[in-house]
Amino acid sequence: MEPRRHRRGRSRGGRGGGSRQPARTGACVARKRSVSGPPADFSHRDVDVYPPYPHEDPRQLVGVADVGELVRVAKLDGRVIGAYRLVRTRKPRFGIKALVIDENYRGHGIGRWLLGHAIGIAELKGGRVIEAPRTAEGFFAVGGFEPVGNVLRLSLTPE
Repeated sequence: MEPRRHRRGRSRGGRGGGSRQPARTGACVARKRSVSGPPADFSHRDVDVYPPYPHEDPRQLVGVADVGELVRVAKLDGRVIGAYRLVRTRKPRFGIKALVIDENYRGHGIGRWLLGHAIGIAELKGGRVIEAPRTAEGFFAVGGFEPVGNVLRLSLTPE
């Protein structure tokens, strides 16, 4: 009996069963990438979020970070495609100062992905309230933020 061969791009079992993600070899993902935007089979889950390396300059996306502010970048195939800036304003309170996605990658859920990451980091560091500017009220409302005065606010309840 011959061993089973898996066709590239087909699920190899596990949860989801019907997943059609490309076969992964080591840390590399086998897929072609266009220069102008994401590949056709792109998913926000293909994006990794890291603190920026010294040679990466997310200031053009999120502005200059002050001491104590957290900056995280979203990368796809080694290219920075988004970033956010998070600051602790008071003991249990954090503020999202900026959250930006490269215009070629918008509409794929990366903004929601980064927002969830920022909320998780704030909660991990003891945050119970997160505030955001009202300039993107529709976006933050999807994440559960509500208008309070001149900001949008998300209250986190400990489990």
